[in-house]
Amino acid sequence: MRRAVLIALGALLALLLILLLAGWIRTRRGIERALERFPARGMFAEATMPDGSPVRLRLIAAGQGEPVVLLHGAFGGVEDFEATLLPLLARTRRVLAYDRPGHGWSDRVPGALNDPGVQAEAIVATLRNSRIEQIDLVGFSYGGSVALTLALRHPQLVRRLVLINTPSHGWGTGTSPVYHMARWPLVGTLFRHTLALPLGSWVQEASIEKVFAPAAPNERFASSPAALALTPERFLANAEDFCVLDEFLQQQENAYPTLRTPTLLLAAPEDRIVGYHIHSRRLESEAPNAKLIALEGNGHALLFTETERLAREIDLFLSADTVPRAR
Repeated sequence: MRRAVLIALGALLALLLILLLAGWIRTRRGIERALERFPARGMFAEATMPDGSPVRLRLIAAGQGEPVVLLHGAFGGVEDFEATLLPLLARTRRVLAYDRPGHGWSDRVPGALNDPGVQAEAIVATLRNSRIEQIDLVGFSYGGSVALTLALRHPQLVRRLVLINTPSHGWGTGTSPVYHMARWPLVGTLFRHTLALPLGSWVQEASIEKVFAPAAPNERFASSPAALALTPERFLANAEDFCVLDEFLQQQENAYPTLRTPTLLLAAPEDRIVGYHIHSRRLESEAPNAKLIALEGNGHALLFTETERLAREIDLFLSADTVPRAR
């Protein structure tokens, strides 16, 4: 009996090792393909954080005029904006699309928990190093949370703020256990380098459908760097982002009545990722200069399904002489 148990355990261990080896090989190949498909184009902005930490962020710039900064969502990068808003907004403005810290080709801020506050300060540091004194700021999804934090902490820097399907309030349930596991020292490292990319690729189609629902995925999303975001270090950055967001927003939400920056909220009531009533509706009621536009028939991926509509609304908002009246 004992011999049979040992044989069974040995077989299971061998199967696990084979699975991990296959995952490691698949991950190596996936990394090579992702790096080839999404190379480090654009430019790198370097600066120093207030505590002396170095900052190195990748950005794509286009157009001339007043500066508009774009911040992408989770599992994304500047390519999301190149396929959508960047060329449209660049017709009349200088557009700077950033890879957030740890995403795309931007470095994570060393020695810090890169919550939305740290990410916001990293972007501010590069802007100040470039002697940019005022910007309009557009954030999509998680990038909107970073943009919202930036506007709260640096109101003199942000002239107008646009948030697209943005988490703004704590929701009380945290995130998936998978993202917590991905941060563990040994098991998480092994998972990220063997199974995260294959499993992510396996569930990608269903995940994309959920992100777009009730709308259908379109060809613009083919340009999104989701494959790059599944590589080990970038997957870790996304996992860390998700693990800290709920608590961070719970601590920040009481400050929204002090947000005087004119703010445009573009959100989909049927969004299955970021609850419309938990976030955008509440933020509109709490921020004194916020205006909400609901885009019916769309899901979380507004950036890809309503690109032209978003560009028009953003252009009108940034160009308007008046702003939402303070309540």
